[in-house]
Amino acid sequence: MNIANLPKLDLHCHLDGSLTKDIIEGHLGRAVSDEELTISEQCRSLTEYLKKFDLPVQCLQDAAGLSDGAYRFVEEIAKEKIEYIEVRFAPMLSAHDGLPCAQVIEAVRDGMERAKEAFHVRYGIITCAMRHHSEEQNLTMLRCAREYLGMGVCALDLAGDESAFPTRCFRPLFEEARRLGMPFTIHSGETGNVENVREAYELGARRIGHGIALRKDPKLMKAYAEAGIGVEMGPHFCGNVSDKQLPDKGGRRMGSVSAPAVCRRRNQGGHQHRQPDSQRHNHDKRIDKSIRAVRPGRWAHFHVTTKCRPDGI
Repeated sequence: MNIANLPKLDLHCHLDGSLTKDIIEGHLGRAVSDEELTISEQCRSLTEYLKKFDLPVQCLQDAAGLSDGAYRFVEEIAKEKIEYIEVRFAPMLSAHDGLPCAQVIEAVRDGMERAKEAFHVRYGIITCAMRHHSEEQNLTMLRCAREYLGMGVCALDLAGDESAFPTRCFRPLFEEARRLGMPFTIHSGETGNVENVREAYELGARRIGHGIALRKDPKLMKAYAEAGIGVEMGPHFCGNVSDKQLPDKGGRRMGSVSAPAVCRRRNQGGHQHRQPDSQRHNHDKRIDKSIRAVRPGRWAHFHVTTKCRPDGI
């Protein structure tokens, strides 16, 4: 099986983390070093890892940057035969006095729509609340994004430093999301805290991001499987190897988490830009081996709003 030639979907991809070095340099008007965009081998925490998003976010501070960034992002993923993408970003990281939240969302939607026509990649936008933002900021973003549900936007997410801001602090946000009929996923268990994964389950998340801590609680893992809650993960868990949440053993089997698995790619730009061909070849061989080990499961993607296996996958 040649994974490079397979049609693919991606349900967990951050726009700011996927801007290529060329896009960032073009927008900033200066050369950008690899050190500004990549973590070192000594990275020991998610907090340190997330700092590498700061520079790409600077490129998403006006409507032109947001629209162009979204368009060129799709141009890149189309080369990898991605046919459906759920791209997530945090509108309130770009919103300011001259650019309200609605215009931020519309700019990204504009770029995604233009790219859809040019590259034939269908999409959904997941709007991220941020753990370090105030409750008022996050609720404002949620209510704004809800106006675009079904018109580009497909769901809500909660992202950011999970170790500093536990999920239980965001119950009012997800209670409001349920009241508004807004589907949601939650970054959970990325730092090894199983209580955040349990909280996501109790809040009614349809999917969670990463879910590494599930391996600590077999009963909770079983509950996730029985409820059909998708776990957004990748065969190599690239981000979580990078931030030391998992040891690098040359590829981990997805079977270590038995909840329904939702495959994801590594973020290919920004803080993790493209690897040399030889490295990508070895990486794809590990992915190929892991994909063969996955038990058939259900896929949930918010654009269709039902659990299914998309055609061609």
